[in-house]
Amino acid sequence: MTKTNAYVQTAKGEFALDIKKTQIPLRAVGEDDVLVNFSCSGLCHTDHSMITNNWGISVYPTVVGHEGVGRIIQIGKGVSGLAIGDKVGVGWISGSCLKCSNCLKGEENICAKGYTGTILGDNAMGGTFAEQQVVKSRFVFKVPEGLPDAVIAPLLCAGITVYSPLRKYVQPGMRVGIISIGGLGHLGVMYAHALGCDVTCFSHSEKKEQEAKGFGA
Repeated sequence: MTKTNAYVQTAKGEFALDIKKTQIPLRAVGEDDVLVNFSCSGLCHTDHSMITNNWGISVYPTVVGHEGVGRIIQIGKGVSGLAIGDKVGVGWISGSCLKCSNCLKGEENICAKGYTGTILGDNAMGGTFAEQQVVKSRFVFKVPEGLPDAVIAPLLCAGITVYSPLRKYVQPGMRVGIISIGGLGHLGVMYAHALGCDVTCFSHSEKKEQEAKGFGA
């Protein structure tokens, strides 16, 4: 059985208290799988929530992380559109039925049968705080070669969280309000500006005014 190094949370605890670097087994690469060698992983507040079982759904032991960037080093024989050496990202979702009406519309996050989370339930050891993971190819996405891995990683969760509603509901020329200029808010400002919107920011901190204007408000 193939193994890889990973940072494993062995039990519920305060942040990072019980994380240990150890080897974990990897499942075999199936027909529609790829093996990704990670070079970078973002750290999301959701990872903290899973480590501490703040949501009451954590399974231990667990390997958290769902903002991973790396390269494909092995590929299943049924995979198309991806190749060994591709720079890719792995996010929050790692599986769904791919057959229901929502999945067929590209909305796997509301799969009628429920999606498989990268670090949820039976997949609790599937996170990107590992050197390698086997991932379903449908949920592995090519990312730009020219962008640093550390820049890409947070876009795989924080980035998509704000981009998704903007893509669905916003048209060029609309007036868009962004409430709070934090980890997600500043991305929302940049996205809305890039989409050609008139962006207004709301913040309790005046010191963020110039920063928000620099992002496109």
